[in-house]
Amino acid sequence: MQRPAIVSLLSLATVLALLPAASAQNPPAHPDLSGTWILDVAKSRVPKTVSLVAQTVVISCSDKTVEFRFAIKGQDSIETYTTDGKDHSYRSQQGEFDSRAQWKQSVLVTKFSFSAYENRAPKYVVRAGTLRNASPGREFPNGQNDANYAEQRWSLSQDGRVLSRVWVNYGFSELVYVYNKR
Repeated sequence: MQRPAIVSLLSLATVLALLPAASAQNPPAHPDLSGTWILDVAKSRVPKTVSLVAQTVVISCSDKTVEFRFAIKGQDSIETYTTDGKDHSYRSQQGEFDSRAQWKQSVLVTKFSFSAYENRAPKYVVRAGTLRNASPGREFPNGQNDANYAEQRWSLSQDGRVLSRVWVNYGFSELVYVYNKR
């Protein structure tokens, strides 16, 4: 073989050898939360006034959406979020919701407000940005209040086997739900 051909082959071999290392340095933009998750009641932290029951969450992720299918006490509910950081409205079994979701590094942040059943106490509380004032006199930053606003932060452990869901609802304690991957 001629010397230039050997140099070219060695250069090509070096580039090919470095490709896996380069792709390892560019991890996905956010973790994939997809899978079936079982609530670990013992590791979860909620106020004594909140009773935790068996709960399963099936999560499906795509580039732009995350869908949560909750099964709690034989009742199923579905929440779907578009992760573009913009306000969206959607309907679920509990009524109409306004939501905003986005990835902040490796944490999925969902904000939401409940916008239906205004004459009843809502089952869920939801929304970000432009919020209706459900309990006048108890104002919080950006117009949120404890009666109609909540935020959730979803994050995975480094090994991908434990999912944490931190629920912040102004006026209440922070709730921490811990799920194990099935």
